[in-house]
Amino acid sequence: MKHLMLDLEFLGKPPLARLCTVGAVFFEPSTGEIGAQFYARVRWAEETDQSLPFEASTVAWWMKQGAATHEITDDADRHTIVQVLTGLADFIVQHCSVKDVQVWGNGSDCDCVILGGAYKSVHMPAPWQFWNTRDVRTIVQLARDLRGVDIKRALPFQGVKHHALHDAMHQAQYVSHGFQLLGGV
Repeated sequence: MKHLMLDLEFLGKPPLARLCTVGAVFFEPSTGEIGAQFYARVRWAEETDQSLPFEASTVAWWMKQGAATHEITDDADRHTIVQVLTGLADFIVQHCSVKDVQVWGNGSDCDCVILGGAYKSVHMPAPWQFWNTRDVRTIVQLARDLRGVDIKRALPFQGVKHHALHDAMHQAQYVSHGFQLLGGV
């Protein structure tokens, strides 16, 4: 598999924001098959770990997210930003080449850009080619415009919303649905 869906939970607004969690899942859009998964929690509260900004308004929003609030408040099993980014890069290389991986994120200016900025902030190269980023929102809009289907809401969500891995898996499923609706099989 060469398609990788990303989802980040972060404390700010693009293009730079402090990361809380990173979720990623390999998938095959022509079949909807879900492959290897990655999930890591970042020690976002320590200035020595991330120089990336965060915004009080985003922290306040997180405090109203019910079960998902756990994603930023629980300190268990958190790692430095370098450990998480190294782990994600190793995960990608283990399952696909950096040259071939196609990285999907929500918005052309959101997940991939924020994650790329995080890599840059710690002087590490992003483990993908910049021309191989893909936008979830574009395929959602194409399915609406060309097929009259809201693929984002067509499939039931499983898990906890705003949990980076659960969101990445859901996004991979509805992108696959859209890909197939648009004749990509």
